[in-house]
Amino acid sequence: MNRTLLIVTIAASSCLGTAFADDITIEAQPFHSTRTRAEVRAELKEFRASGVDPWADNYTQSLQPQAGRTRAEVQAELKAHRASGVDPWADNYTQSLAVQPGKTRAQVKAEYAAAKAAGELPDLR
Repeated sequence: MNRTLLIVTIAASSCLGTAFADDITIEAQPFHSTRTRAEVRAELKEFRASGVDPWADNYTQSLQPQAGRTRAEVQAELKAHRASGVDPWADNYTQSLAVQPGKTRAQVKAEYAAAKAAGELPDLR
């Protein structure tokens, strides 16, 4: 009985925590705005009309699109790269690993068998 009471007491006391509450902070100097409410609303209306909201959580001025080429130019460039078998915008792109046509499947299989027979391939088992 005493053992059970001791275990329950220890378990209950381990669940207790300390609350660090404090009183509210009252500023000695009251806040005085430098602009009127109408000025702030006019500025907000101007930002909304321009499509930019600097108070938005995802706002980053440096990430605004830069006009250099048209959409058609970029799409034509992408189409040319894909036709050549190279996609530089792919997540796994490396120029040295781009597929180069030149060998048939049978030639690659023969080359693999020769390398395996010569012991040039590591044993991955």
